[in-house]
Amino acid sequence: MRKKPLYKLPSYQEVLYDLDTNKELTGDYLICDIKLIDIVLGLVKNGYEVVDCEVKDRDNIYLKKSGVKAQLGDKKTVKDIIKEGKRKNEYRRITHINKDYVKYDCFQADNKIKIRIKGKHDFPNPPKCCKVIHKGNYTVIEATIPQIEETDRMYGYKRKTKQLNDNYAIDQQLKPWLETVVGKKFDKVETPENSYGNSCFAVDLKKGSVIDGNYIAIDPLMVPIIGQLREKGYQTLGCCSGHYDCVFTQNTGITPNEKEVNKNAETWIVLKKDSAPQTPDVAEAEEYGDYYRIYISHKLTRDKKTGDVPIYKSVKQLRKEMGESILQLCQWSKELPSKTKEKPY
Repeated sequence: MRKKPLYKLPSYQEVLYDLDTNKELTGDYLICDIKLIDIVLGLVKNGYEVVDCEVKDRDNIYLKKSGVKAQLGDKKTVKDIIKEGKRKNEYRRITHINKDYVKYDCFQADNKIKIRIKGKHDFPNPPKCCKVIHKGNYTVIEATIPQIEETDRMYGYKRKTKQLNDNYAIDQQLKPWLETVVGKKFDKVETPENSYGNSCFAVDLKKGSVIDGNYIAIDPLMVPIIGQLREKGYQTLGCCSGHYDCVFTQNTGITPNEKEVNKNAETWIVLKKDSAPQTPDVAEAEEYGDYYRIYISHKLTRDKKTGDVPIYKSVKQLRKEMGESILQLCQWSKELPSKTKEKPY
């Protein structure tokens, strides 16, 4: 009989953590990016059952396929396979190589805005950047975010970069079109004040309003760890379970140069320095002014390489390493002594 793993790493999806109750936020709500709140609430108030929505992070690329096998030959080298990916705007990480074939994980910049609604609905005359897709009993509104060319002097010299213009896609294309479909102008929604600077808020699907509360968006895998720390009086400010797809590039939508690729992923927790606990043996720590960061670093690449081509760990291996780190931090948080009787919530 196959044993179930002690951990499960889902595709990255944050949950909202209620700092007042020290638990995950409950209720009939969806997590909505602040850029889409006007649209989502406009649809909800007009009878549409919005299931989920997303605006992709402009600074990262995302896993497209894992464990892809490609044959090698006299006229096809490892570098040819990587170049072939670049022509398709893919970033290919080589995870295995021998004389006959290579395996790679494939990543791609995602420049989409997506809103999924329950039921099959007719949304006629979408603008050029938008399309309507029917999948099962759902309607998906998908918008492509255009790129704009910018010039800056970030590194001391004039350079041209490309950025995703999500404001244009939302305010000039998606929102006016949906207002026409619904037949009503969407109200401008004021989001609650939040000291954490949240970019995501909870939309109450029954009341058709933004939930006003003291909550933050965090990784679901970190909920038990953060709960333990805050229960014991340690002031947590942020956390991350780690991203096996972490590839930062200044030019979103352009296949990154190997020199720009981050070679490490980290599982981390940030706390106020004056309430920082003892660092676990498996982790490292560093100070930033009034903040204290505890982290476990995961190297993305293997020690060996072929020529100028680095060999990466597979997504499967990285997921396992991150899961083990989370278990270690969970055990550490359970064994920590309480800092104070006064709870920080």
